[in-house]
Amino acid sequence: MKNIKFTEEEKLKILIEHESGFSVTEVCKRYHISRSTFYKWQKKSVLYVQRFKTEKMQLIEENMRLREIMESQNKYIEELLKEIFVKKVAKVS
Repeated sequence: MKNIKFTEEEKLKILIEHESGFSVTEVCKRYHISRSTFYKWQKKSVLYVQRFKTEKMQLIEENMRLREIMESQNKYIEELLKEIFVKKVAKVS
């Protein structure tokens, strides 16, 4: 049998297909892989998903911090623009 190499994305697609309701046997026959290969991928994918979730949470936290910084900067810029406007109005009067 020809040795087929799957990318990580393809492996995840196959695993998701199984989770969507297809049996392991059906998925293995469709993609010409052994059950042991499938279960090895499944074991590795759990570790991958855990790492992905951790990284996702870190990104969400960083995104929240950056949004807070942007809000404070926008408020500061707004205050500066108001001061400039008041000075120009006072100068014109």
